Amino acid sequence: ALEREIERIGEMAAELRQPRAMAFVPLHRGMLAVTGGRFAEAERLNAESLEIGRRVAGSVSQLAAHSQLQLIRLHQGRLPELEDLVRGMLASYPEIVALRCGLIALLLQADRPEEARVEFERVLGGGLGALPRNNTHILVVALLGGAAVEFEDVPRARVLYERLEPFRARWVVAPSACAVWPVERSLGQLAGAIGEVELALSHLASARSRAEEADALPSLALVALDEARILAARDDEGDAAAAARRAGDAHALGASLGMRRVADAAGALARTLGAAGSPRPEPDVVATLEHE
Repeated sequence: ALEREIERIGEMAAELRQPRAMAFVPLHRGMLAVTGGRFAEAERLNAESLEIGRRVAGSVSQLAAHSQLQLIRLHQGRLPELEDLVRGMLASYPEIVALRCGLIALLLQADRPEEARVEFERVLGGGLGALPRNNTHILVVALLGGAAVEFEDVPRARVLYERLEPFRARWVVAPSACAVWPVERSLGQLAGAIGEVELALSHLASARSRAEEADALPSLALVALDEARILAARDDEGDAAAAARRAGDAHALGASLGMRRVADAAGALARTLGAAGSPRPEPDVVATLEHE
């Protein structure tokens, strides 16, 4: 149904000869491609949108396209490649908090946690109440939640969990860019950070179901790695084997999609857990890849 609506927008934009609308047609198609893990297709569509947007004065399509490119690189583990672009966007739009949260994610991927922490404190210095309640709010809270998990900041993880929980049935969405992952994936990470392991695994199981329904393969890879980490940390009877299986899923799917940070982290975890040989996906993951 969404594909039909995008096609209709394209038809109307062409009929009206309206480039302002035409710039969003490849952007929306790219949104589906990013969410599904078709990154090469998404980049081609993104470049097409940028080219149209350059010819339209005052269009926000270029901002959306640049945001989409950041999310492609976020999934690929290549976000540091865009540091100049991200800092340039922040200089032009310092009031957009989501851009600063993107910089935090970039610095974490670049293994510069001290700089990331400075930006994290800058965003949260006024408390959660100071965050804008706009169409990027859930994205902002989810990215801050990921940073809180990385920093092992339990108090912040708790309040970010409470802020996100009412949106548990939704997706983390960057407007006109992509559906990043289910909100329950972020809730699972945050619940794990505050020591609520059973709750974390429940959230992640729900996130996996939502990602499967949407054929959102990058989300499936991320959730599998999250589950593997939480199971490995709990280390109850059977957890090591289950963690190794989920790490194998994350490794296989991440490698197939070009999500190198996910693949590397999952492979390292599987080796730590004593997984023999190359990690292999379970049948449901194989079926998903064959369907894709």
